[in-house]
Order: sequence, then C-alpha cells, then structure tokens
Amino acid sequence: MEEKQAFFVESTDGRKFKMVIRGDLGKLSVAKIRRYLKSYGVPENQLLIAGNRVLDDAMLGEEFGLQNEGVLHLREPTTTQDVAPATVLSAAPKQPLSYEPQTALRGPRHDPATHDTRQMEREIERLQRQLEAAEARNTDLEHQLAQVAKSSAASPPRNGTGGAPRKSNSSDLDGLQAAKESLKLLTQKLGVALQFDKNLTCVVGTDADFSILLTYDPATERLYIYSSLLTELPQHLPLRTKLYEVLLEGSLLGREVCGGGIGVSTQNNVVALTTSLPVRHCDPEALCEVMPLFVETLGRWRRLIDELLR
Repeated sequence: MEEKQAFFVESTDGRKFKMVIRGDLGKLSVAKIRRYLKSYGVPENQLLIAGNRVLDDAMLGEEFGLQNEGVLHLREPTTTQDVAPATVLSAAPKQPLSYEPQTALRGPRHDPATHDTRQMEREIERLQRQLEAAEARNTDLEHQLAQVAKSSAASPPRNGTGGAPRKSNSSDLDGLQAAKESLKLLTQKLGVALQFDKNLTCVVGTDADFSILLTYDPATERLYIYSSLLTELPQHLPLRTKLYEVLLEGSLLGREVCGGGIGVSTQNNVVALTTSLPVRHCDPEALCEVMPLFVETLGRWRRLIDELLR
C-alpha cells in the first residue's frame, strides 16, 4: 500500500484545507487541487500560489516542488501582484518572530549567544509547523462533519408524507433557548467558554486529530453530539466490508453507541459517532450527563477500529 502524503492550502479568509493522497505528489495536477477546493466553496477565480509562483491548472506538483506537509496559498486576483517565478515550494509556515534583536542574528559566527538563538528559532519553527498542521487537520475535520450534519438535516423524509409541518418561530426560539441553556450548564461544568456559532455549531473538545461538536437543528429541535471515528476509509475492499460489519453489529439497538448511531459518508471518507437530545423536552442537565458517556464510547470505538485496521 502506497504511503499517504498530505499538504495544506491556506485561504485568504484564514481557512486551511488539508488534502491527503496516496502516491506521488509530483504527479498531482493543479486542476485536481482546484476541484478539491471547489467542493469546499472556494471561488474558481482565486489564484493558487506556490512560494512566489502563480500556478496554472495544467501544471503538476513536480513542476513547482510540491512535497509532504507543504503549504500552498490562495490569493484574490485583484490583490495579487506580479511575482517572479519560483522553483521550489516551501513546506514551512511563516517565519516566527525572533525575540533577539536583529543585530544579534548578524553577530560573529562562533558567538555562543547567536548559536543558542538560532537553535531556539529552529525549535520554535518546528513547534509552529506541528501546531499549524494540527489546526489544519481540525479545521478540515470540522468542515467535513458540518457538511455531513447539514446534508442529513436537509434530506427529505423517506416515508413520502412530506414530514410534519414546520413549527412556529416561537417554538424554534424555545428550542434554541433550551439548547443554549444546556450549553451554559456544560460551560460551567467544564470551566471553558462555549457558545454556538452562526451555524449553531459549537466545538466542545479537540485533540491532535479529532473534534467533538454540538449542532442544534431547528427543524427537529434536537441537539446533535458527534465526532469522527475515522477520516479515511480503507481502500482494501474486504477490510472495508469487515469494518462495515463491525459498525453495524455495534450499532444494533444503540446500546454500544451511547443511544445514537454510527454513520458513514463515502463522499467525505468520514465515519462518525453521533447521538442527540430533544432539548426542548428534556432536562437542561441532560447534556452534562450524556457527554462523559459519549467521550468514553468515542474512545472505545476508536481503539476498536484502530485494532481492526492494523
């Protein structure tokens, strides 16, 4: 099996996108990168830049030095100036600020203080790379999970009845207020600031690779708790089939999935654990009670899947 490689694309609005492929990055075309970005709503007229070089759709990664953990940038056409061609893509983020005066960097080559400063700068740069890579993974994962949740909420009922009539605006506000009250109690229990964003989603906790998210859905007046168990489905068909069997068996009756379920998005290569609360009809402290169980269930399933794929 070919080794996975990844690189990042930084947008003008501060978003970062992670692209993971198997194989040689040098054979990856700019056109394919643009198709990936388009699926996340990036305008086609934005320029893709490697170093100081504006990339053409026909170019391949080997032509502009695309490498593992590399960083590309998006720029608006009106703000991009004419730049000289570059031959190598830098995999490092922006140079961190030095805490030493500039004159110290230009001191004698064998000055011990200068040597220590350079060592410190290299260490800071390495840590910044790790932090930015982790942030990019989380941003990408949050976007994928939000897209899955949005698609599920927008799907029409399958019973052909058209579903129940929409509740009044006052009912919607009551449900949202109940969700906010539940989140407020969780904030007090965890001792961290939590609030819904404009998409009614809140990130409760993150680690190096995963996030736990809450999303309130006005249509169902339910508060969904979800997190990914896997961010890339196995390519080997028998192994993928075995994975599906384990997930279906474990989801039976909801006992092993915190009363919720496990879903698969083949489009986004995401396997997610999810449960929900009818916040307008349950105690405000229900979220505080279910969250520890959800975290424990999440850890158990991640370990099980990791052992299976190994």
